[in-house]
Amino acid sequence: MVLIPQRRALLALQNDLTQFGGHVHALAGTVIAGQAYLAVEHNVNGLWNAILHILYPVADMDFLINPEAYPLQGQQNGARADLIVREINVNPGGAGFLPGRTFMYFEGKGGASADTALNIRTQMVNYLNTAIGNAQGRACWAIGAKGDRVWFYRYTARHVGDNRMVPVDWNGIANAINSPNVRAGQMLAGYRISGGVPGAAVGDWATVQSILEHMSQSYADF
Repeated sequence: MVLIPQRRALLALQNDLTQFGGHVHALAGTVIAGQAYLAVEHNVNGLWNAILHILYPVADMDFLINPEAYPLQGQQNGARADLIVREINVNPGGAGFLPGRTFMYFEGKGGASADTALNIRTQMVNYLNTAIGNAQGRACWAIGAKGDRVWFYRYTARHVGDNRMVPVDWNGIANAINSPNVRAGQMLAGYRISGGVPGAAVGDWATVQSILEHMSQSYADF
């Protein structure tokens, strides 16, 4: 598996995401405009689909970004993820490619949805419990978004309780939490990706970009 830092310079990735941050601002504009556009789920998912394609370029055939994905290969009913990123490996036994690990899970909700951040987190935990289970050493990044807000997590299969799905902040990973309800600050409020006033910076985009870059470079450690 060729890692992202070896395939493309980090600077190029940063430039791509910085430029996309400008697109987010043009698309979402002010907080009010951003909330209006991102009030419906398909716009939220479309925006994050574009972001994931920057982080994990499918043209290189190292990845596939699958919409409406079931947790298990061959599954045809049950809960589905809005988007997952999965490795694609060359088939050693012949032509073609084989699906590999799922290492990124995205779940989006429209800003007008009644779902809370904790509802989204619970939905993602339930999905990953099936997709990854208790496999020793398995982990997966998870992104939950509602409208113009986003939350980041790391799921680690071998952990139990709330420690299985811990929030990720740019200051580091919260390695232990007693309950989802004790998370404070950004962990509960999330990060805002739409701007405050026309021409201003794109909300918390600089922090969001840093977290996304870290995730894209660290998946191979799982």
